[in-house]
Amino acid sequence: YANSCNFLGLVYYNLRQYDKAEPLYLEAKQIREKTIGKENSDYAYSCSNLGALYKAKEEYEKAEPLYLEAKQIWDKVFGKESPNSAPTCYNLANLYRALKQYEKAEAQYLEAMRIFAKVLGKENPAYLTSCYGLAFLYHDQALYDREEPLFLEVKQIREKVLGKEHPDYATSCVYLADCYQDMGQYEKADPLYKEVRQIQEKVVGKNHLDYVAACSNLALNYEKMGEYKKAEQLYVEAKKICVEVEGKENSGYALNCMNLASCYQNMGQNKKAELLY
Repeated sequence: YANSCNFLGLVYYNLRQYDKAEPLYLEAKQIREKTIGKENSDYAYSCSNLGALYKAKEEYEKAEPLYLEAKQIWDKVFGKESPNSAPTCYNLANLYRALKQYEKAEAQYLEAMRIFAKVLGKENPAYLTSCYGLAFLYHDQALYDREEPLFLEVKQIREKVLGKEHPDYATSCVYLADCYQDMGQYEKADPLYKEVRQIQEKVVGKNHLDYVAACSNLALNYEKMGEYKKAEQLYVEAKKICVEVEGKENSGYALNCMNLASCYQNMGQNKKAELLY
C-alpha cells in the first residue's frame, strides 16, 4: 500500500500537481517508518521524494532536513561511497544553490562528483550531470575560470562516448561557448557555435527549431564581435525558419524579431529596427 501511495505521488509530482502528491508521499513515509523503520532504503527514498517535492514548491526549509535524513541513512546502511549517497549529495547541492548557499552547494557537488567518478566512472551520465551542476554554480557567481574546465571535461567525454553528432555533445559545445562569451573570449566561442550549427544542420536539418537556436547563438556572438553583417544574415535566416515552422504568433518568433531589431539598432538602421520591435 505504501508503494502504491509512493508511485501515485510520483505521478502527481511529474504532473506538477504537488498538492495532490504531498499527502501521498507523507502517508508512504509514515507507513514505512512504522512498518520497516528508518534505517531502510524505502524509507530513505520517501525522505528524498518528499524533499524533492518541497524543493519544487520552493519550501526549502522543509526540503533540507529530509535530504539530510536520506543522506544519513544511505551513509549508514550502504556506506558513504555508495551510488545511493551520491544522488542525495547532488540533490542537496541543488537545494543549497537555490538558497544561494554557495559554499555548501560546492561541497556537495564535489562530493557527488567524487563518488560518481569512483563508483561509476567519469564516463557515466551521473558524473557528467554533477559536473554541469558545479559549473552552473560557478556561473551563478561569475567564476567563469572555474566553470570553463568543467564544461571542457564534459565536452571531451561526450565526444569520446557519444560522438560529435549526438545532441548531448552539441549541448556541451553550447555551454562551453556561452562560458567563453561570458568571459569576453568571443574568438574561442565562435568555432564552437559554428560546430553546433553544422551538427544541427546535418542531424535535424535546417527546418527545425534546434537549427534556429544554433543560428541565433552564432549571430549573437558575431554581434558581440561587431560583425553585424554576419549577424544580420543569421538572424534573418533564423526568423524565416521560425515563421515556417511555428508561424508568427509565438514567443520564439517574437524573440527572433527582437534579436534582429537589436542588430539593426547596432548598425544604426533604426527604421528597420523599429518595425521589428
